[in-house]
Amino acid sequence: DWVLHHPSRLRSEGRNQLVLDLSRLEVQNYIIDSVTNVLGGANIEYVKWDMNRALTDAYSMKLPASQQGEVYHRYIMGLYRIFEIVTGRFPHVIFESCASGGGRNDPGLLAWCPQVWTSDNTDAFSRTRIQMGASLWQPTRCQGSHISTCPNHQTHRTVMMKTRFIVALCGTFGLELDVTKLSKECMSEL
Repeated sequence: DWVLHHPSRLRSEGRNQLVLDLSRLEVQNYIIDSVTNVLGGANIEYVKWDMNRALTDAYSMKLPASQQGEVYHRYIMGLYRIFEIVTGRFPHVIFESCASGGGRNDPGLLAWCPQVWTSDNTDAFSRTRIQMGASLWQPTRCQGSHISTCPNHQTHRTVMMKTRFIVALCGTFGLELDVTKLSKECMSEL
């Protein structure tokens, strides 16, 4: 009842996941309460809010047929309400949004999420194009960008540490690797 799906079709469970119907106030309130309980009960300063599940079944069981065309808009407005309340309660927490390899990166979320994980593809060569494209709508200082291991886990490409470093500097700059496994040469370069 709380997930987006059409009642006369099989639910699409991509990645073994469903999408909560954020157009519904009771679903929004449940998420707000749940996140508030977690953040209020621990010393948490950073949250990556991952939204990798595609919105394929955009049908709300709560809305009449004549309003089903509003589901996407109501979903986003519900998401904004959640972020407005949660970030208001926890202004010290940095939220990073993430959306399906850029499939749903939303400039509106920059109001609450000062960082965006631009892509799981961390290959420095690939990231130059990804980050350039993303820079058309988001400031580069908001783009999550990390140095990752080589060969890269997705492209299997090996890129010099200097290049990986420079590309990661064009964003929030982080390390996505185990520094204890770096060669002395790479560690020295880093």
